[in-house]
Amino acid sequence: MKRIIFLRHAKSTHNETGLADFNRPLNGRGIEEALAAGAWLRQNKIKPQTLYSSLAIRCLHTSTIVMQVLKIKYDNLFAAGDLYETSKEHIIKTIKQTENKKNTILLCNHNPLLDDIVKKVMRDDSIQFTTGSIAVLLSIQFHGWNLILKMQPRKIMINQKNTW
Repeated sequence: MKRIIFLRHAKSTHNETGLADFNRPLNGRGIEEALAAGAWLRQNKIKPQTLYSSLAIRCLHTSTIVMQVLKIKYDNLFAAGDLYETSKEHIIKTIKQTENKKNTILLCNHNPLLDDIVKKVMRDDSIQFTTGSIAVLLSIQFHGWNLILKMQPRKIMINQKNTW
């Protein structure tokens, strides 16, 4: 069984801080959202073995808070600059590089990319993948990350911040 967790970074400061978009940290609400996301994953017994994150400060902060809640070692985090302002194709390429022995992975990234992916997989354009939202895709007949495009999720769980 393989699971992919898509996690949109938690709420960050706005542009009034004068920081470049890439450098914006989480605000107080964002820290609470990240803690809640980690708690939701823990409550549902979902613990990723590998985490991928954009190098943007808000994604890294969200990822590390979730890792702390789930007691995941930091050497399981792969943060890359090329995951910031990227494409669906690059996300798929990144996922394909995951070791097959890893059954659960998490990707912390940005909109509109995650919104597009979740809407497409769930076949539901009404979903609004807001900050701190989580989507978990589960497939039992999926034998390798290199076959990600053939994944047909058997079960999809989604939790958005308004349902914490």
